[in-house]
Amino acid sequence: MIDFVLEIIGVPCHPDSLYQGYTDPQLYRQDILNAPPTDGLWGDDRTDEDQIGASYPELEWAMEMSALGKKEADFSGREKEVFLIYQRFHNANKHKMLPI
Repeated sequence: MIDFVLEIIGVPCHPDSLYQGYTDPQLYRQDILNAPPTDGLWGDDRTDEDQIGASYPELEWAMEMSALGKKEADFSGREKEVFLIYQRFHNANKHKMLPI
């Protein structure tokens, strides 16, 4: 059964693969590793970036800027747009991060 599951997720199931700790990138299908992130909920080609409006590297940048105390007024153009996207998601999910 494990062989079947591993083949579904793209791990070739030759005997050595079970003993290599799944750390060898050659064990995984490159099309899966290189695929753009998606939640797969919509049955179409929408990526996370399409749904969010920013890439993960852009969101990481915005998170760093926020941690440095930067504000919306510190940016313009795409930087401002990404910063506002990050702030909107961060504020909407802040309740999940704060202790009760």
